[in-house]
This record gives sequence, structure tokens and C-alpha cells, in this order.
Amino acid sequence: VLGSALGYDKEKEHEIWDRVLQYCRDGAKTKDYVILDSTAFRNGKRMYYYDNLHESFDEMELVIFDVPLEICIKRDAMRDRHVPVEAITNQFNSFEEVSDEVKNSYTKITYIKNY
Repeated sequence: VLGSALGYDKEKEHEIWDRVLQYCRDGAKTKDYVILDSTAFRNGKRMYYYDNLHESFDEMELVIFDVPLEICIKRDAMRDRHVPVEAITNQFNSFEEVSDEVKNSYTKITYIKNY
């Protein structure tokens, strides 16, 4: 939906995230599972999702993909639309380990080593 490195309209970010959260809430009413795919490399964003969605779900699982920077860059190179290497590197370097607050909020946290 977004992609700041690709030049999305920053002024519409709040409107877009409101819509994404509403899609998740709507899905909770009719689906067994809802997957919200986001980089969420900071604890603040992880808690944002939890705070805005936990009342709609019985359980919330956070999945962290543990992928080395070099692999991220190689995978991006195989895509049709590329993200600048600088943007990938900045996000990778900004990754925060899961905080105690996040650990105590989500039902389950799964780490996937994806090489």
C-alpha cells in the first residue's frame, strides 16, 4: 500500500493506515486469519498495530523475518520494482529488537530465519 522509498504521498499516510486497519477489522469478522504485512521494524509501529487491532482478534502473532542485509538487497534486485539500496540499508539498520512491551502484548512472536 505504501512505500516511502517509491514516492507515495506522505500527506495521505494517516488516511491509508486507517483504511488498512479497517480492512483488518473487517477481516476479523469473517476470516479465520488476517495477515497485515508491514516492515514494522520499530517497536512503536508494532505497538501501533497491537493497540489498534487487539480488540478485534482473540490472538495476535508477530512474525519477524531474520534476513541478512545482503540477502535483502539481492532479493530486491530480483523484483520488477526496486527499492533504493540506501532505503533498504536504512531500514535494516533501524531495526529494533522486540521490546518487553511488545513481547507482553502479542500472543505469540515467531522468528523466521530466512536465508
